[in-house]
Amino acid sequence: MRALLSLSWLALAIGVPEIPTITWDLRDTSGNLIKDRQQWQKNDGYCGETSFMMAGMHLAGQYVSEYDVRAAANPSLSDRAAQAHQLLIGDVGSTDTNDKAASDKLKLRYAFYSPTTPSTGNVGEYLGWIKAQLRRGRAPTICVYCKDCGNVEYDHIVTAISYESTSNDDLFHPGDAFTYCDHLGAYPSGNADDGDYTASDWQAIAANGGIDASSCIHTVVNSLSDPFFGSRADADARTSYTMPDDVRNYGIAHLGPVDLNNELLQVEMTSDKTFEAPEIQTFSVGNGARPASMDLTLTITVSGLSTDPTKQYVLCLA
Repeated sequence: MRALLSLSWLALAIGVPEIPTITWDLRDTSGNLIKDRQQWQKNDGYCGETSFMMAGMHLAGQYVSEYDVRAAANPSLSDRAAQAHQLLIGDVGSTDTNDKAASDKLKLRYAFYSPTTPSTGNVGEYLGWIKAQLRRGRAPTICVYCKDCGNVEYDHIVTAISYESTSNDDLFHPGDAFTYCDHLGAYPSGNADDGDYTASDWQAIAANGGIDASSCIHTVVNSLSDPFFGSRADADARTSYTMPDDVRNYGIAHLGPVDLNNELLQVEMTSDKTFEAPEIQTFSVGNGARPASMDLTLTITVSGLSTDPTKQYVLCLA
C-alpha cells in the first residue's frame, strides 16, 4: 500500500503531460485564415453561393459572383430566371439539389458527405467528415439550422475553415473544436438570419470592407449531447446555430480545380472587399436582373513556379 501511495503522489507531483492540439485550417499564402464573405439576403439568401465563392477563390483562383454561382447551379434556366432558385446542398442522386451542377459548371472537383445510415442523423460521423476534409486541405460546405428563423424548413449553409483535435485521425473526439463562417457576421442588425439588411447595415459593411475570419464562429464540442446539436425547434429556441441531430446531414467539400492532366499549379485569389454591392433586388421586383458592378482589387498568387527562366506558363481567364 505504501508503494502505491508513493507512486500516486509522484504522478500527481509530476503531472500528466498535456496532449498537444493539432489544427487543420484553410489559410491564404500569407498565412492568414481565409476571409468570410458577406452574402446577399434576397431571394432566399445566397449562403450556398457564397460558400462556393470562398472555395473557388481559395482553391482555384477564380472569382465568380454570387449571381453567377446561382446561375451555374441552374443551367437549364436563364441567368435571370435562375435567381429565383437557391443553391442547395444534397448528394449524388438528389433531385432537389443543384450543388453538383454548380460545381461542374465552375469546374471544381468535389466530394459529398455520404452517411453510413442516410435515414437518420449521425453528428459524430458528420463532424469526422468535416475534420477529414480539412485535414486534406479541402473546403467543406456544411448545413446548420438557422437561429431565429421562422421557416421550419430553413437551414443555413456555411463554410468550415478550421478544426482542432488532439487526435490525428478522421474521427470526432469529445473536446474537438471547429470554426465555421456564416457569411453574415453581425448583420442583419435585426438579428434574424433570414431577414433583410437595412441601409445602415450596408453602410457599415462597406465602411469595414466586408467581413473576415474574425467574424466566424468557434465551437467546442465536448460530447454528442452538447447543446450545439438539436432539432429545428431547438434552433428556434436558441440564439445560436444548431447542427441537426434529428435528420440526416448534408455536405460537399471542394478539392480544387478540375485538372485532367495533373498540370495545374496552385492558384489563389483574394479581394480587397468581401462583399458585393449593390445587393440583388428581390426577384418579384427586379425579375432577376444582374446588379450593377463594383470596383474590386483582386490579387492572384501562384505557387510552385519554376526557377527556370525559360519555363512558360499559360494563365487561363474565363
